[in-house]
Amino acid sequence: EASDDPRLSALMLFLFQTGARISDAIKLEDDSPDIDLVNRRVIFRDMKNGEDGEADLTIEMVYDIQQLREWKRERLAAWEVRVPWKGRRSGARHNGRAAKKPNGRLFGFMTRRSVYKDIKRICEKAGLPYLGTHQPGRHSFATEMIVMNGVDVATTAAKGRWKTKKLLMENYTHAKKGKGVIDKVFGKKKQRRPANEGQQSKRRKAEGE
Repeated sequence: EASDDPRLSALMLFLFQTGARISDAIKLEDDSPDIDLVNRRVIFRDMKNGEDGEADLTIEMVYDIQQLREWKRERLAAWEVRVPWKGRRSGARHNGRAAKKPNGRLFGFMTRRSVYKDIKRICEKAGLPYLGTHQPGRHSFATEMIVMNGVDVATTAAKGRWKTKKLLMENYTHAKKGKGVIDKVFGKKKQRRPANEGQQSKRRKAEGE
């Protein structure tokens, strides 16, 4: 929320909602048919395991991508009118970065290092601890699905493109602490009647007669 860079905001939401690895996310090309906003899905090519994978997109994510594309079009238009000067283009810097021509990547980042650098900058500005991309992304995706919303392991593994359910459970989920989980599961049960309620009722009737 504190990010002043729409590329980073969209990327972090994407990592959280799809469980994508940072390497798979940043190499998505903006004009690729693998990004299908109509059917709300994205296809990752040649992932870490050498296979292709598919992720579903929420309506929120589709909207963010559309907004990001509009932002990039405006930035490209602004870049085009800048006057070349000694091999570079002059003009106001954007968010502390040089006035470079927008590239063809969906999220605009060419390397993981550039993503980490931007996250560190935002975290320092907001006074937040730096967690990289794995913790708030792929790790949180699994926790949100299984622990927070009770989605079964098989479905979570499939949606997050894990090779096995065992790998998912061993590395990506944490137990919920506190009494809240017990209250949520058992707190809405109907209250049991006292064991001697029947005898008390008969006694009251007898006394009333």
